[in-house]
Amino acid sequence: MNGTRKEVFQGRVEVCLHQVSFWYDIDESEVTTDIADALTEEAERRAKELINQGFHSGSLNHVIGGEREVGGFWKIERD
Repeated sequence: MNGTRKEVFQGRVEVCLHQVSFWYDIDESEVTTDIADALTEEAERRAKELINQGFHSGSLNHVIGGEREVGGFWKIERD
């Protein structure tokens, strides 16, 4: 382990009439408005794709600035 502290960027979106929560492993201090928008859009796109295939959760991957890949996860929230 290299001692780098992981932080989380998280949010919620409505997808296919479901409340979906998502999070990415990324230092929140690195998250600009543009990056937050891109991460949220990717979470919404990926959740919609997989919900339409019958999934309730799944992984997320997004490349920031064409060079840095960040990973995360999304899931349908239960009432």
